[in-house]
Amino acid sequence: MGCRETRRVDVNDVPFAVSGIPPIIQPLIRKRHVVLSAGRSGRKSVPGYSVPYSAQNIHLGQNLYLGAEAVTVGNAAGQPAKTAVTEFDYDANGNPGWKKDYDWVGFNGAYFESTGTLKRQTTNNYYLSVTDYQSADGYWQPHDTNIWAAVSARRLNAVQRSTISNGSTPYAATEFVYAGNNDSAYTSGNIVYEKRWDSVKSSSLPSLGALTSSNSQVLTRAFDSYGNVTDTYEPEVPTHNTYDSTGSLIVNISKAGQRHVQNTWVNNVAIQSTTDVENSLTNDGVGPK
Repeated sequence: MGCRETRRVDVNDVPFAVSGIPPIIQPLIRKRHVVLSAGRSGRKSVPGYSVPYSAQNIHLGQNLYLGAEAVTVGNAAGQPAKTAVTEFDYDANGNPGWKKDYDWVGFNGAYFESTGTLKRQTTNNYYLSVTDYQSADGYWQPHDTNIWAAVSARRLNAVQRSTISNGSTPYAATEFVYAGNNDSAYTSGNIVYEKRWDSVKSSSLPSLGALTSSNSQVLTRAFDSYGNVTDTYEPEVPTHNTYDSTGSLIVNISKAGQRHVQNTWVNNVAIQSTTDVENSLTNDGVGPK
């Protein structure tokens, strides 16, 4: 099926509030956006934006997504001077495919700025590969009974690998392995292994799914039947969590070689007190009495 792509520029070329920035600096920062419509075609690569600021009311189609954001800063006179563009891409389930952050370029008063030098790209791979409207595991499709029961909830956003690069050379990558031999990648999403590529162990990034303890740092977690994290293992600080019989409230937290904390709850909704067992110190009155 063909697809019509439509574009819109949201011209927010006015001062806006940014948390943590002094008010005197606020007027120097401006934001603009390009909103795209992918129709039913799924992921799209948008090479550039020759879109005039006046084109605000172009008809928008279905499956809208943020294609680009331009952040502009002003000079000492308060006039727009430099702009940094960020581009976004998504799969057909609406999951972030990649994000590209570009270097600063000169402000363009008539058109959305062209991108500068690519400084950072974050790329995500998912356990479900959904590229277009014909994909069997799209959110609009019936349940794939090879993966889910007909009436079960579906998880469509389980990340398999996230990679940071400059567009060509990878600098960091993390893979995620889910509980139940990856079965929970499609349901609860409980991550039992987080594998962080170690470029000292392996100078080149292994292929997708090939990160192991021989080429990465592996963080390990365990879960109970309720999906709660019960244990975190080295190289992180080994930690054991204990819950009440319903699996709803955490009552003990034990960190190896550090501390053991006990929680008491009021009405099963708020922590009433927290006790540092080793030092016999209790912080009372945290929750209502």
